[in-house]
Amino acid sequence: MDSLRFLLLLMHSRIAAAATVQGHFWHITDLHLDPEYRVATNPLHVCPSAGSKPVSNAGTWGNYMCDSPWSLINSSIYAMKAILPDPDFILWTGAFQLPRSKACVAVIRWTFLLRQECSFAGFSGSR
Repeated sequence: MDSLRFLLLLMHSRIAAAATVQGHFWHITDLHLDPEYRVATNPLHVCPSAGSKPVSNAGTWGNYMCDSPWSLINSSIYAMKAILPDPDFILWTGAFQLPRSKACVAVIRWTFLLRQECSFAGFSGSR
Protein backbone atom coordinates (compact mmCIF):
# COMPACT_ATOMS: atom_id res chain seq x y z
CA MET A 1 0.00 0.00 0.00
CA ASP A 2 2.86 2.40 0.76
CA SER A 3 4.28 1.80 -2.73
CA LEU A 4 0.92 2.73 -4.25
CA ARG A 5 0.78 5.97 -2.24
CA PHE A 6 4.33 6.80 -3.26
CA LEU A 7 3.53 6.12 -6.92
CA LEU A 8 0.40 8.33 -6.75
CA LEU A 9 2.38 11.10 -5.04
CA LEU A 10 5.10 10.86 -7.67
CA MET A 11 2.55 10.99 -10.50
CA HIS A 12 0.81 13.99 -8.92
CA SER A 13 4.07 15.91 -8.52
CA ARG A 14 5.08 15.22 -12.14
CA ILE A 15 1.67 16.39 -13.39
CA ALA A 16 1.86 19.54 -11.22
CA ALA A 17 5.39 20.27 -12.46
CA ALA A 18 4.32 19.82 -16.09
CA ALA A 19 1.36 22.17 -15.57
CA THR A 20 3.53 24.97 -14.16
CA VAL A 21 3.46 28.00 -16.43
CA GLN A 22 6.49 30.26 -16.48
CA GLY A 23 6.74 33.71 -17.91
CA HIS A 24 8.48 37.03 -17.62
CA PHE A 25 6.87 40.38 -17.03
CA TRP A 26 7.50 43.98 -16.17
CA HIS A 27 5.96 45.32 -12.97
CA ILE A 28 5.53 49.06 -13.24
CA THR A 29 4.29 50.73 -10.07
CA ASP A 30 3.95 54.14 -8.46
CA LEU A 31 5.38 56.21 -11.29
CA HIS A 32 4.41 59.49 -9.59
CA LEU A 33 4.82 61.67 -12.64
CA ASP A 34 5.25 65.39 -12.16
CA PRO A 35 4.34 66.65 -15.65
CA GLU A 36 5.34 70.19 -14.73
CA TYR A 37 8.86 69.34 -13.50
CA ARG A 38 11.41 71.80 -14.92
CA VAL A 39 15.14 72.18 -14.50
CA ALA A 40 14.96 75.78 -13.29
CA THR A 41 17.45 78.11 -11.68
CA ASN A 42 14.83 79.37 -9.24
CA PRO A 43 14.47 76.59 -6.61
CA LEU A 44 10.81 77.55 -6.07
CA HIS A 45 9.87 76.94 -9.73
CA VAL A 46 11.18 73.39 -10.26
CA CYS A 47 8.18 71.22 -9.44
CA PRO A 48 4.70 71.70 -8.04
CA SER A 49 4.99 68.36 -6.22
CA ALA A 50 7.49 69.91 -3.78
CA GLY A 51 4.87 72.40 -2.65
CA SER A 52 6.43 75.54 -1.18
CA LYS A 53 9.75 73.83 -0.39
CA PRO A 54 12.75 75.01 -2.44
CA VAL A 55 14.34 72.43 -4.73
CA SER A 56 18.07 72.90 -5.17
CA ASN A 57 20.20 71.03 -7.71
CA ALA A 58 17.36 70.09 -10.03
CA GLY A 59 18.61 67.78 -12.75
CA THR A 60 17.39 66.06 -15.89
CA TRP A 61 16.49 62.89 -13.96
CA GLY A 62 14.66 64.72 -11.19
CA ASN A 63 15.23 65.58 -7.57
CA TYR A 64 14.26 63.67 -4.43
CA MET A 65 11.99 66.58 -3.40
CA CYS A 66 9.88 66.12 -6.55
CA ASP A 67 7.82 63.42 -8.20
CA SER A 68 9.38 61.85 -11.31
CA PRO A 69 9.91 63.92 -14.45
CA TRP A 70 8.98 62.36 -17.81
CA SER A 71 12.70 61.93 -18.65
CA LEU A 72 13.16 59.54 -15.69
CA ILE A 73 10.06 57.48 -16.49
CA ASN A 74 10.99 57.31 -20.16
CA SER A 75 14.54 56.24 -19.27
CA SER A 76 13.20 53.56 -16.90
CA ILE A 77 11.08 51.99 -19.62
CA TYR A 78 14.05 51.89 -22.00
CA ALA A 79 16.15 50.31 -19.22
CA MET A 80 13.48 47.65 -18.64
CA LYS A 81 13.54 46.93 -22.35
CA ALA A 82 17.33 46.54 -22.29
CA ILE A 83 17.08 44.09 -19.37
CA LEU A 84 14.04 42.14 -20.61
CA PRO A 85 13.20 43.03 -24.23
CA ASP A 86 10.10 40.87 -24.67
CA PRO A 87 7.98 40.52 -21.53
CA ASP A 88 4.99 38.20 -21.69
CA PHE A 89 2.87 40.90 -20.09
CA ILE A 90 3.05 44.15 -18.14
CA LEU A 91 1.59 44.52 -14.67
CA TRP A 92 0.88 48.20 -14.04
CA THR A 93 -0.14 49.02 -10.46
CA GLY A 94 0.24 51.68 -7.82
CA ALA A 95 -0.87 55.14 -6.89
CA PHE A 96 -1.76 57.67 -9.52
CA GLN A 97 -1.93 61.18 -8.11
CA LEU A 98 -2.65 63.56 -10.95
CA PRO A 99 -5.67 65.67 -11.80
CA ARG A 100 -7.92 63.77 -14.21
CA SER A 101 -7.02 65.83 -17.29
CA LYS A 102 -3.27 65.37 -16.71
CA ALA A 103 -3.71 61.72 -15.78
CA CYS A 104 -5.36 60.99 -19.12
CA VAL A 105 -2.51 62.62 -21.02
CA ALA A 106 0.07 60.72 -18.93
CA VAL A 107 -1.63 57.36 -19.49
CA ILE A 108 -1.82 58.02 -23.23
CA ARG A 109 1.92 58.88 -23.33
CA TRP A 110 2.92 55.80 -21.29
CA THR A 111 0.69 53.53 -23.35
CA PHE A 112 2.14 54.91 -26.57
CA LEU A 113 5.68 54.43 -25.27
CA LEU A 114 4.96 50.86 -24.14
CA ARG A 115 3.30 49.99 -27.46
CA GLN A 116 6.27 51.43 -29.28
CA GLU A 117 8.78 49.45 -27.22
CA CYS A 118 6.99 46.12 -26.73
CA SER A 119 5.84 43.38 -29.02
CA PHE A 120 4.03 40.56 -27.32
CA ALA A 121 0.56 39.05 -27.25
CA GLY A 122 -2.02 41.83 -27.17
CA PHE A 123 0.47 44.54 -28.03
CA SER A 124 1.63 45.31 -31.51
CA GLY A 125 4.94 47.07 -31.18
CA SER A 126 6.67 49.05 -33.88
CA ARG A 127 9.61 46.64 -34.27
